Amino acid sequence: MELNTTRKNNKVRGLAMAALLLGIGSVVVLAVSILLGILVDSIGITSFYGLIIPLGVAAFVCGLIGRKKTITEKSADRRAATIGLILGALVLGLLLILIITIFVIFFPGLGAHQ
Repeated sequence: MELNTTRKNNKVRGLAMAALLLGIGSVVVLAVSILLGILVDSIGITSFYGLIIPLGVAAFVCGLIGRKKTITEKSADRRAATIGLILGALVLGLLLILIITIFVIFFPGLGAHQ
């Protein structure tokens, strides 16, 4: 029975660490894409959507599952899963705000009826 519990704890720990690392990775990729978008004209944030969105979604999902599977409230695994969940949601929210801002700035008459 103890061996089974240890395996379950290792899976939860792995899921929580995956959420944390994916969350940190998505923040780093978003920051780098914004900096490259400012510094280099031919490379923008849109070049990195294919990487930012999956990282953010994976961090969010792993964080959700990791939080649900942790046994105790104050475990380090639960905190790691929570941080991954928050970072994934933050990146996806910031990306949505950036996309809306880009459309408003560069396509101001897109939805206007004349």
